[in-house]
Amino acid sequence: MSYKLIQTRSPFFIKYDTVNDTVTLGLKIWTGTVVGNKPTSNQYTLSKEALSGAGTFEIAELIRDYINHTSTTSSGSVWVEAIIGDGIGTDDTYTFLANEGYTLTNEGTQHAENQSLQDGVLLPLNSDGSYRISTIEGGNAVIPIVCHPSNSSKITDKIPCRDAYVSNQSLLASTTSTSVIRYISVPTGNLVCNFTFNGVAHKVYIDYMECNKYDSNQLLYVNKLGAKVLFPFNLKNMENISFKDQKYSRSLMNYSTLSDVSGLHSTVKQIRSTNQIITLNTDWMSEYYVQQIEELVFSEYVWLKRPTGNPQPVNIKTSKHLKKNHLNDKLINYTIEVEAASEYINTTR
Repeated sequence: MSYKLIQTRSPFFIKYDTVNDTVTLGLKIWTGTVVGNKPTSNQYTLSKEALSGAGTFEIAELIRDYINHTSTTSSGSVWVEAIIGDGIGTDDTYTFLANEGYTLTNEGTQHAENQSLQDGVLLPLNSDGSYRISTIEGGNAVIPIVCHPSNSSKITDKIPCRDAYVSNQSLLASTTSTSVIRYISVPTGNLVCNFTFNGVAHKVYIDYMECNKYDSNQLLYVNKLGAKVLFPFNLKNMENISFKDQKYSRSLMNYSTLSDVSGLHSTVKQIRSTNQIITLNTDWMSEYYVQQIEELVFSEYVWLKRPTGNPQPVNIKTSKHLKKNHLNDKLINYTIEVEAASEYINTTR
């Protein structure tokens, strides 16, 4: 069975050619296994008037309502079944995997006939046909890949370096929404990871950011292809806490004794909102990572991972992205501001 991919932050169209007046589309959306967990009834049943001999539906926004993200890498993908017909001819049935990826305007329009799910590495492609991933010194690189359910792709080799070596692994096919896109953790010390997907070789280089006097923070974000990527920020970071307040006055007069009460505030300040903004700096890096920074800035789901503690949901505050290159700047460094996605003081009741 061959499945297609929907990147739901961009429009996705399904068309049915007809001589009838109306076309009907049924949508089922679910998580779990592609067959065993499929619901028995539609989440949506849509009908529309045919125009110029066809009925066309845009379904990406409907699917997004059913995609949930946490900092767990396996979250964020759903299965979709679309059955479209006119009640006269044979219905067209499609099964898709959908995630929170997006396409660019110059990449054309997504539709049911041109989106296929190809095995591969879910990172920006380098000019030499390879990929890169960075991690903190002493850490494990995590490489996002997609392994088509109908195939048994294989990692053929990890090149040994610094006395580290990982043996070959076979990636068995999966039809579960949480494991079609999966994350390969490469133990520290390996500088290159070679994949073979159905006879096609893919090379991923691993860059280690050197240790320094600052904490090594990382941002986990959903990239353009709908996969989660860790990006290290190990140069100077700053944290700014701001708040809004209001004051009110109260009477401290004791009318029984005609004296005021000492030691209490007659003017009281109430803190209404607290905001946490963290400024992060990347290490000096190659031009390849400019594309990853762009995808980070455009991401709608981002978490800050500190050396200790749970991942913290944040929003990217930086609203402009300058595409730097080696010709003018040699090695490249970026500063990113993030804002906590909740108040600094816990006010949830």
